[in-house]
Amino acid sequence: MVSIITNNWPLKLLSLALAMSLSLYTYQFGDYELESSLVLNLEVRNLSEELAFMELPPPSITVAIAGNLQELNTVKGRALSAVLDLEGFDSAGSYTISPELPSIPELRVTGPVPNVRLKLAKKLSTTMLIEVWHRGELPAGYMLSSEEINPERAEIAGAEDLVKEAKHVVAEVDLEQKTSNISRALPLVVYSAENEVLSNGVLKISPPVVQYRGEINPVANVKVVRVNAVTSGEPQMDYYLKELRLTPSQILFDDELYERHPMNRIDTEVIDLEGKSSSFTQDVKLKYGFKPPEGMPTEVSVNVVLAKVEAAEGSSLSTTLVLVGREEGYDYIVRPPSVVVQSSEFQQLTDEQRAELEVRVSVHGLTPGVYRVIPEVLLPSGVQRAALAHDSIEVTVLERE
Repeated sequence: MVSIITNNWPLKLLSLALAMSLSLYTYQFGDYELESSLVLNLEVRNLSEELAFMELPPPSITVAIAGNLQELNTVKGRALSAVLDLEGFDSAGSYTISPELPSIPELRVTGPVPNVRLKLAKKLSTTMLIEVWHRGELPAGYMLSSEEINPERAEIAGAEDLVKEAKHVVAEVDLEQKTSNISRALPLVVYSAENEVLSNGVLKISPPVVQYRGEINPVANVKVVRVNAVTSGEPQMDYYLKELRLTPSQILFDDELYERHPMNRIDTEVIDLEGKSSSFTQDVKLKYGFKPPEGMPTEVSVNVVLAKVEAAEGSSLSTTLVLVGREEGYDYIVRPPSVVVQSSEFQQLTDEQRAELEVRVSVHGLTPGVYRVIPEVLLPSGVQRAALAHDSIEVTVLERE
């Protein structure tokens, strides 16, 4: 048996190699067809200057094709595009369009060409003043003494309804622990009144980026006093306080003024959140407790950001945070003061069980400063797991006056 296999083994190996080569040649260069798919970039042409997309069309489509291996590899190595030709589309409306495929004579399209649904709207443009939103806090002993943005206005263009929804065009700058001047290009983002992003490619922002410069200086011979936003009430059911921004967020006292009126914070007048269901900006007065000298701000701008809980009806509960480990001699400011907890299991609970929900924030051992603390959620009986709308809570610890 062994001799049958080993006899003339060079000839047998040569025969095998020839057979494999012939098979490979037929497979790659012959008429042997393979089925595959081809991704084509989608190119829009001839969109009327009077119209705009309500939603962006898909960036590509996929078609089924057939051909031999060499043809498939050749075509897939080329950058090919299908075309949405909007010549003659001169009125707003919803349309279903079959894209035009590029000429691929060496291949055969074996399946249907995917249709593309478009929603066109009347185009509108407007200019808006650019707002600078701050994220994070400067370290103690530093202040943002001035900031500039160039240009100061931007043009927003797109579908009429979306442009009318636009309420803020924003450049966001991160101040977290910055101790030196900031100079950088910042992208612009358009927000609705409900703080939803509108500029995810649908709206055209011109210019798309702006140049920002902020001057940060160490504080000398002055005391930085933090502004504390005082809120009351709860937003409408299924909404929660996502973020609260103050401009300015700190007030400077010179040494003489601070000696006469030492304080760790200045409260705002009450900001009413009761029943609110959309973000808003308002000016609120500061409560110094004395008449501030001329030149000091008497009010601040408060940007209240509310968000809708994305959960099934009855599966979210809003609760006020409970501080654990308070120490005498310290005041504690918590942002946000309440949070939303989500769980599909909440829908089956009684009112008594829902009342068992508690979210605790431990401030044990915290000295004056600003901290991010992960809260502890105590669930009602019968609930195994839940999710918080906030990953962490900001806690500011101040020495009591």
